[in-house]
Amino acid sequence: INAEYMGISDMYSKHSLHADSAFRVRYAGEFHIRGPDNNGEYTLCIDNNSGTYSPDKTVLPLLKKLINLNFPDIRVMTYDFNDPNLHLSKRLQGIPTVNH
Repeated sequence: INAEYMGISDMYSKHSLHADSAFRVRYAGEFHIRGPDNNGEYTLCIDNNSGTYSPDKTVLPLLKKLINLNFPDIRVMTYDFNDPNLHLSKRLQGIPTVNH
């Protein structure tokens, strides 16, 4: 959602909009789909790259576990937003990378 386009300039209001006005934010970040690999499988890549919130990287394994418990057939990778492997993964998919 482009909050500026919608006339929302306050970052907290934008995040409130994303969270359906929820009181707490459980997680914030970005994701991209990588693949297919040599086996024809895709990978969901999730990071903690949120310019406002940026959850601590220690929660990434918990996020991966949560997704694997709910969607056992999805291959998931998690990255800290400073991890060079994240930037490589994005570049290989043609996604521009910007550090915040």
